[in-house]
Amino acid sequence: MEISELQKDLAAAFRWTAKLNMHEGIANHFSVCKPNSNDFYVNGSGMHFSTIRASDLVLVEQNKIEEIKKNPDLVDPTAINIHGAIHKKVPHARCILHVHSKYATALSVLKNPELPPIDQNTMRFYKRVAVYDDFGGLGFEEESNKMANSIGNNRSMLLANHGILTTGQTVAEAFDELYYFEKACETYITALSTQKELKIVTPDVAEKTAQDWENYPTGLGELHLNPRVHGVNSAVGHLRRSDLNFPMSEEDQQTPQPPKKDAEDAPEAPAPAPAPTIPLKPASNAPRPAAPTPAAPAPSS
Repeated sequence: MEISELQKDLAAAFRWTAKLNMHEGIANHFSVCKPNSNDFYVNGSGMHFSTIRASDLVLVEQNKIEEIKKNPDLVDPTAINIHGAIHKKVPHARCILHVHSKYATALSVLKNPELPPIDQNTMRFYKRVAVYDDFGGLGFEEESNKMANSIGNNRSMLLANHGILTTGQTVAEAFDELYYFEKACETYITALSTQKELKIVTPDVAEKTAQDWENYPTGLGELHLNPRVHGVNSAVGHLRRSDLNFPMSEEDQQTPQPPKKDAEDAPEAPAPAPAPTIPLKPASNAPRPAAPTPAAPAPSS
C-alpha cells in the first residue's frame, strides 16, 4: 500500500511530540483527514508515540465507525469518538492533535484557565482559544459531541480538567499550534510560580500581536515538517521516513521507549565483572621489638 504524505506528516508529528515530552506514551491521539473526505487516519491502540510509523496509522471511515468501535484493540474508543465527531462537525479541523501535555493541562485545572497576554507566545492565542468547561468524564459519545459543538471557529480548545486539543488545515499547522500553546502555558505557569505581579499588555497590543502572528509572511508552521529545509538526514528528514521499517536512528533512540512486555524479551544482563584481586602484603619475619622496661622508681627520702 502506498504511503501518503499526510501519513508521513502525522507520523512525524507523533515522534516530534515524543521528543518534546508532550505525550503520555501510548495514550492521547492525533488524526488527519484524507483529501475531500471526513475519513481520517489515527494512531492505533497501544502504540507508543515514539515508535509510530506512517504505515501503522489506521484509516477510519466515517460510515464504518460503529463497526470499528466494536474492536477497541484496533483504535482507542475515545479517539474514535472525539476525532470522529469533530472531523464531521468542524470543517476547518482537517487535522486534530490531542494531548495531556504538562503545562497546558496545568492551565486547564485552574479555576480561571485564561491565558493572559504576557509575552509573544501568549499573545498569539489572545481571544483565540475555546474553553470546554463542562468536563463530564472520558471522551465517549456524549462528551465528544459536546466538544465538537464547543470549538467554534477556533484552532485550539482547552479542555478543562483534561488537556488541550489543537486543529489545522494541515498536520504542520496543527502541530505549530500545539507547540506554541504549550510554550505559552509554560511561560505563564512559570511566571505564576514567582508569586510576583504579572505585567499584562493592553488589549490593543495583544490583538495586534495576535494578528501579526496570523499574517506572518513565511509560513513558519510548515517548516516543522519540511525535510527540504532541515535536510534529509536531519531529525525531520528521519522522522518523515518513519513509514519505512528502518531501525530507529541514534537520535530517535534517545526518546524513552515503552517497557518490554515480557521478561523473556529483555536482553540478558551482562555477567558481573570479577572482583579485583588485591595482592596480600608478604608477612615480615623480623621479630617484634621488645616492650621498653619501665624505669625504677626513685628512692624515697
